Amino acid sequence: MTTTVGELQWFAFLLRYLKIDTGIPANLYCDNQAGRHIAVNPVFHKRTKHIDIDCHVIREELQAELFHLLPIKGSEQPADIFTKALYQPTFNLAICKFRMMDPSSSLRRGC
Repeated sequence: MTTTVGELQWFAFLLRYLKIDTGIPANLYCDNQAGRHIAVNPVFHKRTKHIDIDCHVIREELQAELFHLLPIKGSEQPADIFTKALYQPTFNLAICKFRMMDPSSSLRRGC
């Protein structure tokens, strides 16, 4: 989340520099329930000391409405295609979600 929020900050700065106002916060999907809870909850525990600064950055930008933090089921997370080895059906579904499949492909019927 921290990397993505940093990229959102940079992109928002770029859009402001170019005098483009979207007026719409980005949607950031997170399949980690604990991560979402830590980002929203200002109370820290001993287990979260190592991510203290990252949590503050995420929370500040969340409160500033740079983005909306939304849940997504782990099985529906299309970004997993870039980070994990997936079973063929899950891989094909992710390919469809990113529209990376040849439209004439026979696998397209499952999208």
